[in-house]
Amino acid sequence: MPIKLYSYGDSHAAGHELGSAPDLGKAWLKENYGVENRGHLDPIVYHNIVRPAWNEYIKDNKCNPTLSYAGQLAKMIDAELVDRAIPGSSNDWSAMRLLEDLTHIKADDIVLFSICTPERFLSGQGEDVTRTQIQWQPEKIQRILFQYGPSDKSFNLWTQSIFHMVKNISNSLIVKTTDNNIEVNGIDTTDINLESFTQFALRTAGHNDIRYPVGHIHEDYHKLYAEYLCLRM
Repeated sequence: MPIKLYSYGDSHAAGHELGSAPDLGKAWLKENYGVENRGHLDPIVYHNIVRPAWNEYIKDNKCNPTLSYAGQLAKMIDAELVDRAIPGSSNDWSAMRLLEDLTHIKADDIVLFSICTPERFLSGQGEDVTRTQIQWQPEKIQRILFQYGPSDKSFNLWTQSIFHMVKNISNSLIVKTTDNNIEVNGIDTTDINLESFTQFALRTAGHNDIRYPVGHIHEDYHKLYAEYLCLRM
């Protein structure tokens, strides 16, 4: 029986936008908005109009986990990919899914846990609610959460705690999707000595023009990152 690679994380691990072909994203932006690089758009227009329009355009090809670094790594080590990554999910959402899977994970299986933006959280509206960062909420809710909700230190403490929970699971590989600082009072108790996915991709490319219209990095860099991880397993 082949080993399995269980992948937990957000849209990067889920392969959001992958398979659309880099040139398609640029051509679509050029045809509809007159630019090839999303960074040249007005931020309000980009968030309120362009992102939803592109997501609708690729709705039948929205996530391709086999093309993500998780899927590419599974292929390299001849493992079956168990994709548990969901766009917009939080670290505690991923931890919940991992706890649900513990009875199914065998000793030889691998857990790839991708730590994402710390400021996301499980919502009281339901576990299926994603994109819970404060700045993505309605303005009235933002004001309440900024004043009365968890502080950045709370989010970072949660993230460090989740790291240690995952680390206790055998054959776990923990990476960061972005290079977020999760220190608390200057202290980071994690020992992630791998480059984050975005940091690796930008360093490898040498420029920032490697993203699809919603902002996810082209699949060529997912494959390179999978090779980077494979060498360090």
